[in-house]
Amino acid sequence: MTAQTSPRSQPMHDVDDGGVRDLASRLANRVTQWLEDRRYLREHQRLVDDVRRKGEFEVLLEALDMTAEQFEASRVPPVVAAELSQRMLQQLGCESRISAIDLQAVTQRCRSCESWKTCRHWLDRGEPGGAYREFCVNAEVFDQLRGTPPESR
Repeated sequence: MTAQTSPRSQPMHDVDDGGVRDLASRLANRVTQWLEDRRYLREHQRLVDDVRRKGEFEVLLEALDMTAEQFEASRVPPVVAAELSQRMLQQLGCESRISAIDLQAVTQRCRSCESWKTCRHWLDRGEPGGAYREFCVNAEVFDQLRGTPPESR
Protein backbone atom coordinates (compact mmCIF):
# COMPACT_ATOMS: atom_id res chain seq x y z
CA MET A 1 0.00 0.00 0.00
CA THR A 2 1.38 3.36 -0.93
CA ALA A 3 0.59 6.61 0.78
CA GLN A 4 -0.72 9.42 -1.38
CA THR A 5 -1.59 12.98 -0.53
CA SER A 6 -5.19 14.09 -0.62
CA PRO A 7 -6.28 17.60 -1.61
CA ARG A 8 -6.34 18.44 2.11
CA SER A 9 -2.75 17.19 2.52
CA GLN A 10 -3.96 14.22 4.55
CA PRO A 11 -2.21 10.93 3.77
CA MET A 12 -4.48 8.47 1.95
CA HIS A 13 -3.87 4.80 1.37
CA ASP A 14 -4.69 2.81 -1.73
CA VAL A 15 -7.70 0.63 -1.07
CA ASP A 16 -8.16 -2.85 -2.41
CA ASP A 17 -11.28 -2.33 -4.55
CA GLY A 18 -12.08 -6.07 -4.47
CA GLY A 19 -12.14 -6.06 -0.68
CA VAL A 20 -14.39 -3.02 -0.56
CA ARG A 21 -16.76 -4.56 -3.12
CA ASP A 22 -16.80 -7.81 -1.13
CA LEU A 23 -17.54 -5.94 2.09
CA ALA A 24 -20.27 -3.90 0.39
CA SER A 25 -21.81 -7.06 -1.04
CA ARG A 26 -21.80 -8.83 2.34
CA LEU A 27 -23.28 -5.76 4.00
CA ALA A 28 -26.01 -5.54 1.35
CA ASN A 29 -26.83 -9.24 1.87
CA ARG A 30 -27.05 -8.76 5.64
CA VAL A 31 -29.35 -5.77 5.28
CA THR A 32 -31.53 -7.70 2.82
CA GLN A 33 -31.77 -10.65 5.21
CA TRP A 34 -32.57 -8.35 8.12
CA LEU A 35 -35.35 -6.70 6.10
CA GLU A 36 -36.71 -10.11 5.07
CA ASP A 37 -36.68 -11.27 8.70
CA ARG A 38 -38.59 -8.15 9.77
CA ARG A 39 -41.14 -8.65 6.98
CA TYR A 40 -41.51 -12.31 7.90
CA LEU A 41 -42.17 -11.50 11.56
CA ARG A 42 -44.63 -8.72 10.63
CA GLU A 43 -46.58 -11.13 8.41
CA HIS A 44 -46.84 -13.66 11.19
CA GLN A 45 -47.84 -10.99 13.70
CA ARG A 46 -50.61 -9.90 11.32
CA LEU A 47 -51.78 -13.50 11.15
CA VAL A 48 -51.91 -13.74 14.96
CA ASP A 49 -53.67 -10.36 15.16
CA ASP A 50 -56.29 -11.58 12.67
CA VAL A 51 -56.83 -14.74 14.70
CA ARG A 52 -57.32 -12.65 17.85
CA ARG A 53 -59.70 -10.24 16.10
CA LYS A 54 -61.80 -13.18 14.93
CA GLY A 55 -61.93 -14.55 18.48
CA GLU A 56 -60.04 -17.70 17.51
CA PHE A 57 -56.93 -17.22 19.63
CA GLU A 58 -57.93 -20.06 21.98
CA VAL A 59 -58.27 -22.36 18.98
CA LEU A 60 -54.75 -21.39 17.88
CA LEU A 61 -53.40 -22.05 21.37
CA GLU A 62 -55.08 -25.44 21.38
CA ALA A 63 -53.63 -26.29 17.97
CA LEU A 64 -50.17 -25.26 19.18
CA ASP A 65 -50.73 -27.08 22.50
CA MET A 66 -49.69 -24.12 24.64
CA THR A 67 -51.01 -21.56 27.06
CA ALA A 68 -51.28 -17.84 26.33
CA GLU A 69 -48.35 -17.27 28.70
CA GLN A 70 -46.19 -19.78 26.84
CA PHE A 71 -47.22 -18.19 23.55
CA GLU A 72 -46.14 -14.73 24.70
CA ALA A 73 -42.91 -16.00 26.29
CA SER A 74 -41.65 -17.85 23.20
CA ARG A 75 -38.31 -16.68 21.84
CA VAL A 76 -39.53 -17.56 18.35
CA PRO A 77 -43.14 -16.71 17.56
CA PRO A 78 -45.01 -20.02 17.89
CA VAL A 79 -46.58 -19.78 14.45
CA VAL A 80 -43.09 -19.26 12.98
CA ALA A 81 -41.71 -22.23 14.94
CA ALA A 82 -44.55 -24.46 13.73
CA GLU A 83 -43.98 -23.38 10.14
CA LEU A 84 -40.20 -23.80 10.28
CA SER A 85 -40.40 -27.24 11.89
CA GLN A 86 -42.88 -28.37 9.20
CA ARG A 87 -40.71 -26.95 6.42
CA MET A 88 -37.63 -28.65 7.86
CA LEU A 89 -39.41 -32.00 8.02
CA GLN A 90 -40.52 -31.58 4.40
CA GLN A 91 -37.08 -30.43 3.24
CA LEU A 92 -35.48 -33.47 4.85
CA GLY A 93 -38.17 -35.83 3.56
CA CYS A 94 -39.24 -37.14 6.94
CA GLU A 95 -42.60 -35.44 7.57
CA SER A 96 -44.45 -38.75 7.21
CA ARG A 97 -42.14 -40.53 9.69
CA ILE A 98 -42.64 -38.35 12.75
CA SER A 99 -45.12 -39.15 15.50
CA ALA A 100 -47.43 -36.49 16.91
CA ILE A 101 -45.51 -36.56 20.21
CA ASP A 102 -42.16 -36.10 18.46
CA LEU A 103 -43.59 -33.32 16.28
CA GLN A 104 -44.76 -31.52 19.40
CA ALA A 105 -41.30 -31.86 20.99
CA VAL A 106 -39.56 -30.68 17.81
CA THR A 107 -41.81 -27.63 17.55
CA GLN A 108 -41.34 -26.87 21.25
CA ARG A 109 -37.54 -26.89 20.87
CA CYS A 110 -37.90 -24.74 17.77
CA ARG A 111 -39.80 -22.12 19.83
CA SER A 112 -36.76 -21.57 22.04
CA CYS A 113 -34.16 -21.69 19.26
CA GLU A 114 -31.75 -18.82 18.73
CA SER A 115 -30.95 -19.92 15.16
CA TRP A 116 -34.40 -19.55 13.64
CA LYS A 117 -33.22 -16.92 11.15
CA THR A 118 -30.39 -19.15 9.96
CA CYS A 119 -32.90 -21.99 9.68
CA ARG A 120 -35.33 -19.91 7.64
CA HIS A 121 -32.62 -18.70 5.28
CA TRP A 122 -31.33 -22.26 4.84
CA LEU A 123 -34.84 -23.48 4.06
CA ASP A 124 -35.46 -20.57 1.67
CA ARG A 125 -32.30 -21.47 -0.26
CA GLY A 126 -33.48 -25.09 -0.51
CA GLU A 127 -30.06 -26.44 0.30
CA PRO A 128 -29.73 -30.22 0.30
CA GLY A 129 -27.53 -32.18 2.64
CA GLY A 130 -26.76 -32.08 6.31
CA ALA A 131 -25.81 -28.42 6.79
CA TYR A 132 -28.78 -28.09 9.17
CA ARG A 133 -26.71 -29.97 11.75
CA GLU A 134 -24.60 -26.85 12.24
CA PHE A 135 -27.51 -24.77 13.60
CA CYS A 136 -30.58 -26.92 14.29
CA VAL A 137 -31.54 -27.82 17.85
CA ASN A 138 -33.51 -30.75 16.40
CA ALA A 139 -30.72 -32.15 14.22
CA GLU A 140 -30.42 -35.37 16.22
CA VAL A 141 -34.17 -36.08 15.91
CA PHE A 142 -34.10 -35.34 12.18
CA ASP A 143 -31.08 -37.59 11.72
CA GLN A 144 -32.88 -40.42 13.52
CA LEU A 145 -35.97 -39.92 11.34
CA ARG A 146 -33.80 -39.94 8.22
CA GLY A 147 -31.95 -43.04 9.40
CA THR A 148 -28.60 -41.24 9.34
CA PRO A 149 -25.99 -43.37 11.14
CA PRO A 150 -24.37 -41.64 14.16
CA GLU A 151 -20.87 -41.89 12.68
CA SER A 152 -21.86 -39.79 9.65
CA ARG A 153 -23.40 -37.01 11.73
